Amino acid sequence: MLRLVWFGVFGPPLRQFIEAQFRDIAKQLPLPAELAFVTSAGQRDLVLDMANALRKVNPQFSLRHVPWSINATTRELELADMVVLPQNAASDWGRVKSHNRFVESIRAGRLVVASPIPAYVELANYGCVQEDLSSAITWALDHPTDALSRIAAGQGYVEERFSPSNIARKWERVLRLQSDAVNRER
Repeated sequence: MLRLVWFGVFGPPLRQFIEAQFRDIAKQLPLPAELAFVTSAGQRDLVLDMANALRKVNPQFSLRHVPWSINATTRELELADMVVLPQNAASDWGRVKSHNRFVESIRAGRLVVASPIPAYVELANYGCVQEDLSSAITWALDHPTDALSRIAAGQGYVEERFSPSNIARKWERVLRLQSDAVNRER
């Protein structure tokens, strides 16, 4: 069984897009799959409705709601074969999303299949970033050695580009510039 995970903020405005993306994936998968859907406990009913809709498309595709916590997210990343991050790249919301979920997934040693939003495009060499997420999953299943190579290269890139010390230096620089600007105004 293929174990997939999605994690993030979920609610009614996102359901139509995300459900359509997972519906396409469920239709194309050549093997049984379980999707752990990690989000707020308050969205349980919405997630269960989506699970029922997806089961109608493919009875071998199950969606399991996991109430969000740091520990739950970490556990599900450890259990997953791949992380799937659909995002509407045409929306204002999608264009301003950060690298965070992709980066955390790479840190966990998982292949990321994601929509081509700007933050994810930067990381495209370390996962599968494209419009057709079901094709990306199929590619990964057909090319496991290449997928593992992308993960390993991504871990090196993430360690360098997104290390806590590197991020701290960038924040120090921004805060110093801010402080200098305030002092010049006085």
